[in-house]
Amino acid sequence: MGMAIKAFLGFLVSFLVVDIVFIALYAQQFYSDQVGELLRKEPKLAFAFVFYLVYTGVAVKLVILESSRASKAAQNGALLGLVGYGTYTFTNYAMLDGWTISLVLVDVIWGMSVTALCCFMGYKTSR
Repeated sequence: MGMAIKAFLGFLVSFLVVDIVFIALYAQQFYSDQVGELLRKEPKLAFAFVFYLVYTGVAVKLVILESSRASKAAQNGALLGLVGYGTYTFTNYAMLDGWTISLVLVDVIWGMSVTALCCFMGYKTSR
């Protein structure tokens, strides 16, 4: 199996597991408390799946395959998480009355953390 495929699977599996645990244990209630009226009763899982695949592909191409060390993959993963999750949450904060600074902080910290961890895991899996 090629390095890119191993990196893709390592990132994606770790991303799905960690993100689902985070959502189940913390984020679901937090988001409900913060913006409950904006949440769907039934999430559109196909769109979530597209996000997971695209984000994984970008992380593999721009971070994991370009890194010479696992620690560098984690550092650059944190930067990707800042840009990716930051774009989403900063835009929401700028445009939506109900978007709070607490949501901004949680989204940015979570995006940086989960992306750094999963880039590290993708790097380790691929080597």
